[in-house]
Amino acid sequence: MRTKKVVVLPYDRTWKFAFEEIKREIEGAIGDLIIGIEHVGSTSVEGLSAKPIIDIDVIIKDYSTIDAVVSKLEAIGYIHEGNLGIKDREAFKYTDKPHLQQHHLYVCPQQSEELYRHTTFRDFLRSNPEAVKKYGAICLCLLIGFLATQSTDLQKALFHRTVMGGPMVALLVSMIICNIMPSVDKEFKEGTTYASKQFLNWGIILTGGTLSFASILGTGVKALPLIIFNICLSFAVAIFAGKKLGVTKNTSVLVGGGTCICGGTAIGTLSRIIKAKDAEIAFAMAAIFLFDTIAAFSYPYIGT
Repeated sequence: MRTKKVVVLPYDRTWKFAFEEIKREIEGAIGDLIIGIEHVGSTSVEGLSAKPIIDIDVIIKDYSTIDAVVSKLEAIGYIHEGNLGIKDREAFKYTDKPHLQQHHLYVCPQQSEELYRHTTFRDFLRSNPEAVKKYGAICLCLLIGFLATQSTDLQKALFHRTVMGGPMVALLVSMIICNIMPSVDKEFKEGTTYASKQFLNWGIILTGGTLSFASILGTGVKALPLIIFNICLSFAVAIFAGKKLGVTKNTSVLVGGGTCICGGTAIGTLSRIIKAKDAEIAFAMAAIFLFDTIAAFSYPYIGT
C-alpha cells in the first residue's frame, strides 16, 4: 500500500493490536508455509513516533515455498509486486482491507539480510530508550525539513515569491516546538548533534557534486572580486558590531558567515569548525532570521 502524504504521530499502543489482527489473518492463510511473522519498523518500538503504517515481515524457510505463499496471499486480497529492487524481500500490496490498519507486507527467507536488518534495528531500539529519543528527534527534524522545503512552493503560490527560505522556516518551526514542548528540547539537541556530525560534511560534499565547473569558471570568476569584497565586508562589520555590543568572537563570526554566505546553512557549518556554543549559535540564528525577515518584506519596496 503506497502513501501519498507523510503523517507522523506519537506512539500509539493500539499499533500492537493492529499488528496482531493482521498477523491472525495472514496466519489463517499461510500459517502452514511460514516460520513466523515479525512486527518491524517504527510502529514496533514503544515510545517512538511513527507513520501509522504497520510494517510486517513474514518469514519463510527459503524460496521453495514462495509460489504457494504468493498464491494463498493473492486468495485473501494481496498482490505480489516482486522484490522492488531489494534482494530476498518480496513485497505485497492490497486494495481493499478496510477492516485492517494500513500496512506494508513483505515475505523474506529466514537468511535474508533485509530481514536481519529490520529485526536487529528494532531490537536495538527496544533495548535502548535513549536511542529511541534521539532517533525520534532525527525523524522529526527530517519531517520539519521536508515540510519547510515544501513551504517555499506555498509561499510562491500565495505571494508570488519566496518570503522566507526553507532553512529559516525549519529553524522557526523547531524553535517554536522546543519552546512550547520543553521535554523534546534535550532529545532534539542530542539527535541533531549526532546527525550534524555524521551527515553535514557529506551533505556539503554531495552539494558540491551537483555544481558545474563550467559555471564556476564562467560566472564565478567574473563575480569573484564582488564575492571577496562582500565576504570581507560582512565579517568586518559583524566583528566590529560584535565588539561594540559585547558579544563573543564566535558569535560575530557566525553572524558574518550567515550574512555573506547562505544564512542558517553557513552558521551550521561554521559552528562545527569553530566549536561554537549553543548560545552563540542561537544568537547568530536569531540575528540572521531577523535580517532575512526584514529583507524579505523591505526589498520588494526598495526595488520598486
